[in-house]
Amino acid sequence: MIVAVALLGYAILLLTAGAAALARARWADRAPRLAVAAWLALTGSAVVSVVLGGVALVVPTVRVSASLSALLAPSFADART
Repeated sequence: MIVAVALLGYAILLLTAGAAALARARWADRAPRLAVAAWLALTGSAVVSVVLGGVALVVPTVRVSASLSALLAPSFADART
């Protein structure tokens, strides 16, 4: 759940503050190809973070730390011998 919230928060931050910063950038007039690349990178990053946030909400997660000791116990026993 924390990962999904972080990814969706990142997307919201990109689409609000990032878009506003790119919209008022004065360098975009001097370097239009770079401006287009920056807009595409911002949009692609926002779309990917929304998709991954949705995937993180849909896919069930299993706590690894709960059974980590049971998983690693045989390997530590083998290491001692």
